[in-house]
Amino acid sequence: MAFTVATVGTAAMAGTAQAATLTINPVQPCYISGETADVTGAGYTPNGTVAAAFAGQTGNFTADAAGNVGLRLTFPAVKGIKNDAVSATDTTNPALTATIPLLITRRHVDVNPTHAAAGKKLRIKGYGMTGGSKVYMHIRGPHHYRSDTKIAKSKGPCGTFKTRRKIVSSGAAPGAYKVRFDHKKKYSKKTTPQTGGTLTITRTFHAVGARAAALGWSAD
Repeated sequence: MAFTVATVGTAAMAGTAQAATLTINPVQPCYISGETADVTGAGYTPNGTVAAAFAGQTGNFTADAAGNVGLRLTFPAVKGIKNDAVSATDTTNPALTATIPLLITRRHVDVNPTHAAAGKKLRIKGYGMTGGSKVYMHIRGPHHYRSDTKIAKSKGPCGTFKTRRKIVSSGAAPGAYKVRFDHKKKYSKKTTPQTGGTLTITRTFHAVGARAAALGWSAD
């Protein structure tokens, strides 16, 4: 369920309305899939029914004796960045309505192509890197392989970045490489926000004795 009943309380950013208002807490320029936020509505018919809509779902909620209603949003998984909104309308008096526009993204990194020759430059695009401007790529792999490199700067309200570069060289040893993206120069699995995936290097042998290396990417 994209939204549920929440305790009515104090929030911050107000949405547009006629006599009704909506506020959301926390106030963020962009919300991350899986996270939650509380929405408080005021100015509705006391003890009346309020119809709410968010993320393609609808539901009816009962206002309290003061005409307040509380909702808890859970932000859905999206592709890229999505413009969405939460709205609440009084069913007794539909003129009592309010809406808050929202931006939503899923924190992840896309690598393309997902299968290619090892050492090939790849298109890397990230979303939801909202903890700072510098983006670092940390790699841990077979035979104590380690790499920590600044690769880009995140931009915009949803913390996006893109770059084109190698993740490992063509001579990298076969095996699984853990690749993480965050805002810290020094790697720690406890760093937040952080996302990434696994790069797998395989080698094939031909009848003439030559061998070729290939990579495959699997995101978290």
